[in-house]
Formats: sequence, structure tokens, C-alpha cells
Amino acid sequence: ARAHHNHHHHHHNHHNHHNDHNHHTTTPPHHQADIADKCYPRHAHMAERLRIQSVAEVSPLLPAACDAKSLLQHALHHTEAVGQLSLLWERLKDGHHLRLLLLGGSNCLGHPQWASQTHSAWVRKADPVNGTWHAILTRWLTHTMGCQLTVFNGCSGGKGSAYAYDVQLSRLLEAVRQGMEPAPDLVLTDLAPNDEASTEVQRTISAYFTEALVRRMRLELPSAIQLYVQTSWQSSEPASGGHDAHRAVLQHYDIPAIGLMLQAQPEDKLHGDCLRRDALYVDHCHMGANAHALTAALIVEALLRNYPASSSNPPVPLPPILAPVDRLSELLQPPRVHLVFSAASGAWKNFTRCHGPDPAGVCRLDGWQWQAVSRASDGSYVYQHAEQACCEDMHRCRCRDAKLGLVSHIGPNRTLPTIMEMWAQFNTGVVRIGYLRSYKGQATVTVEVVHVKHMRGFHFNPCMDNNKCHRVLYTWTLNGTHQARTSVFASESLRLPAELLSTLPFASVFQKDLGGSRYALLRFRLKPSIRFANREEAGRFTLYSVATL
Repeated sequence: ARAHHNHHHHHHNHHNHHNDHNHHTTTPPHHQADIADKCYPRHAHMAERLRIQSVAEVSPLLPAACDAKSLLQHALHHTEAVGQLSLLWERLKDGHHLRLLLLGGSNCLGHPQWASQTHSAWVRKADPVNGTWHAILTRWLTHTMGCQLTVFNGCSGGKGSAYAYDVQLSRLLEAVRQGMEPAPDLVLTDLAPNDEASTEVQRTISAYFTEALVRRMRLELPSAIQLYVQTSWQSSEPASGGHDAHRAVLQHYDIPAIGLMLQAQPEDKLHGDCLRRDALYVDHCHMGANAHALTAALIVEALLRNYPASSSNPPVPLPPILAPVDRLSELLQPPRVHLVFSAASGAWKNFTRCHGPDPAGVCRLDGWQWQAVSRASDGSYVYQHAEQACCEDMHRCRCRDAKLGLVSHIGPNRTLPTIMEMWAQFNTGVVRIGYLRSYKGQATVTVEVVHVKHMRGFHFNPCMDNNKCHRVLYTWTLNGTHQARTSVFASESLRLPAELLSTLPFASVFQKDLGGSRYALLRFRLKPSIRFANREEAGRFTLYSVATL
């Protein structure tokens, strides 16, 4: 359920049983009538109070030679398009209850660490979310400014822009449309660390999904102010993350981008020692507590640069599409079927209708389970059935640290086929599949498009005799193994040839007249066990989402 906290409480993750966003409502120690005066600084000295608070908390985390205020001004000099943040002050001016949405990966979750290798400060393992940049920012806005705000934490470790678009945003928009959640005022996006950008193909894909994400939010959440918080290391080699792939898109849409390392160079004599990688990061992509605090303070500086509020900032018109129009239009097209297996409610199970007119959802699960994956203290991954691990029932899941997915598993002794089948509706013959790619123990699946004979009637009524009525039209292969030693969310768009699409039955005689949706069965079949060191081992394949267009 939604959690209500007073200002002196720590923030904890709580799951709304409608979806798996974490909700934190912070109420300042002021009467509601005072919020307009307290949250919006009516005088310059009140605004300066917020800066003093942020600098005071950051300074003890820095080496003695580093001046926090100078460092923040230096970093702010390289931030991009922060002018739109003045719209936020305009809302606070009227005592608006601010609603923040977070999209991101493990830095948003306060990736806990086990041992210190450098002199940098570390996020506390006991409750790492409290040490994140957004938790610190929320605390300052609540305590120092008296703001009343609600935070929706939609972050998931190891996920980038593709997952944010395919899964996180889709669930949020559905909740807003159904009236289960209000639209956010400010969207804070921290996706760069998990957007792969080491090759031109990876940079192109990251840019496509970034544009799809920001454009869809502009179209469906027009009042939301977007701010990209780039927490990936960007100083020099070895760089990591996708900010360079984001830059052209964010500039095109006039979206602010803030980050400590966007332009900083280690040869900078004034700030080089303060911005060293080993002083800010605990590993190749995760920030220490000092970097989290500095990032929060940098957002404060960007906000104060745009104080006081100005109504002279009109909304930025939606620009033309930057990416190839056909590619982005495909991403933006509403799917005919969209199953999200990482939804904590498990709501996709309720739409299973395998027989009769208009079948929908998952029809067959042989050797597949809805699983929760969590990390043990030794760093290994633990797989458990989701409903046993963290759910009282499908609608009241409380998985705090686990990742959810539909997982297949094949061991050396399994002789039965490992198959998942689901109904798909096609207009264009495209299926977009989100799945896990990792470096160890991952299997490969084939994805078959199965033509199913239509029985008589106005609506599609499938014949379920596999031997007589099913015919495989086309097959793709998805490889769950990643060459690098990382685990990533992979999103692949697969296209059925037009000549085969035209052979599929229509959803109804009415759809046939209108040239509408066609039905097919999608069959995911795990390939035989993989082999390590001349012996067969178990292999897993994790599905996060399937969308058909």
C-alpha cells in the first residue's frame, strides 16, 4: 500500500499492490496553508538556505582540498538545457504537491557494497536507498524548503532505456490511464550506466529507445518536466554508459541533462583530485556516497540557477522525429498484445484465455515458472518461485530486492520439452521481446510463429489439436548469453515476412473487412542443455516482456 511518512522518518520501499513502483510520500513539518510560502522561496535568502544546506552536507564527504561550492559551479557549467527547470518553480509557487517519478537502474537503488577498496565514502548496506542522490534531494526539499512531495521509485537494477520504455513506462502509463496513479510533475531519469554504447550499433539502439522514451512521455504526460541525471562515468577512458548516445536526443527535445562527469577532465588542475574515479565510484559504474550527495547538490544548483519562477518560459513544442521515422514510429506504435512478466502483480496471468473466441495471453507453461531472482550475500543469484518467494497472492506481491521474470530451466536430466505458448495479434507482423542476456549459465530459445486453423464463427476460434491444426510458419533464435561480463536487458524486434503475415487468420470477419489484426500462436522453446567443460549444465532463459504489433 502507499506509504505515508513524516519528515523525520527514513524512506523505505513499499509496494502498491496495483503495480511495483515504490511510493514515498513526504510531508513537511508545516501546515498545508504554509506550503506555498515554505516550498517556494519568496526571497533570495530563502533560496540560499537550500544551497547552504546542500553544501554543508556534501563538504565533509570530500577531500580537504576540495571546495564543494566551487566544484558544483564547475560541474553546473557543463550541464545542458536547464532552463526548463524554471517551470518547476512556477508550480511550487502555487503550493503544488510535487510528484516525482524515478526511472533508472542500480544507482537509483543505492547499489550496496561489501568492502571498501578506496577512500571514498560508501552507501550504507543496511538501507542503501537512503543514501541515493534522489533520497538526499527529497530530504532537502522536504526539510529545508518545506515541500510536500510523493516519490514513485520505478527503478530496477541493471536496466537501461529499452527496459524503461518497454516495461517501466508502459506500466506507469497504464496506471495513469486507469486512474490508479496521478501523472508525475517531474521525471528524474538515470539510465546512462546501463545503456550500452561501446559500438555504433549499441549507440544507435540506445538513441532510438531514448527518443522513444522522451517522446512518448511528451505525448502522453505533457505536463511532466523531464530531467536526465547522468550518473555514468564520462570523464575519460575507460568511460562507461550511454550519455553520448543520449546527448543529441536530449538536445533535440530541449531536455536538461545533469551529471558530475559530463565534461570534467582529470587534467583540470582545480578539480582533478576531487573528480577522480576512485574518489567517486566504488566500481566501474556504481557511485559512492560522496558522488550521490554531490549529484543531489548539483540538481539543487541547477534548480537555483532558474530561481525565481518565470511564466515567460512557454512549453517547448514537440519537435520532429530525430531518428529514422519508420524505426521510431514502430517503437511508438501501441502494441496489439503486451505481456509484462516482471510486473509484481502477476496481472498478465489474469488475461489467459486459451480456448474459444478471441483467445488471449499465455496458454502453455511446460518447464517455465514466474520466478523472483535475488542476490545472496556471496554474490550468487538465487532463483525462487515468485509467489512462494514474495507474494501472498498474485495481487499482493512485496518483492523488495528481487527481479521478476518468466524463467525457463533445463537440466541434464530433463527429457520433456520446455515450452511456453502465448497468443499474439499482429497488424504489421512485428514482435518485440525483452529478455535477459548474461555471461554465465544462460540458454538459447527458438521463437516459432505458429499458424492455427480457424473454426467457423464470426470471431477467431482456434482449433487446439496440435497435430492437425498447427503449422510452424517462421522461427527466430534468441541467445541469452552476453559476451561481456555483464547482465543486460535485451530488446529485439523480429519481423514476420509480409507473405507469411498475409496467411494468418483475422481476429474476426469484421477485422477482415477493415484489414485489421491477425492471430498467431507464439511458441518459445528452450534448446537442449548447454555444455560446460565437456559436461551438461543447467541453462536458464528469462523473459521480461513480449509485445506484438
